[in-house]
Amino acid sequence: LPHDQMEARTRENYTYYLRRHILPAFGTMRLIEILPSDVREWVTELQDAGVSPAVIRSCFAVLSAIFTTAFNDQLTQMHPCRGVKTPPVAKKRRAIVSPAEFEQLYAQLPNDAARLLVELDIEAGLRWGEFTELRPADLDTRARMLTVSRAVVELVAEFHPDGGRFLVEQYPKDREHRVVSVNP
Repeated sequence: LPHDQMEARTRENYTYYLRRHILPAFGTMRLIEILPSDVREWVTELQDAGVSPAVIRSCFAVLSAIFTTAFNDQLTQMHPCRGVKTPPVAKKRRAIVSPAEFEQLYAQLPNDAARLLVELDIEAGLRWGEFTELRPADLDTRARMLTVSRAVVELVAEFHPDGGRFLVEQYPKDREHRVVSVNP
């Protein structure tokens, strides 16, 4: 991990998966000793322990990345994750606020500024970290266009370069600035 190029939040998640689920199972084994049967058994143990399929898939992706690097660096002749299946992850159904629910929420807002923010977020459909990093310069009022060019992520202090809580990234999650049109 120290030499891999990745987002701060990704590094935080990978480190958690390593510490919590991967190293306890494989930390005492040498790379060349780990077989596909060991990986399959580990996946089953995670399932039996009640770990969610999404977390199992993420842990498996980290373990597979480790073995891909080891294989590419010629530290092992085999990739024990190849051919191993993880439990299916059900796609979450998006909750869409009905007009009546929106009106109820809207009526409870304390002032015009709060109402404007809610309208903008509903209109633009931004992620929380993108929305909170909007600046006046991001809005072109003549063209009614909003440029999404930054995002903030929340991190555990250990993974923040300065030990802080929030880190502003100079690009949104998909690493591409995007423009969103907004109603007057």
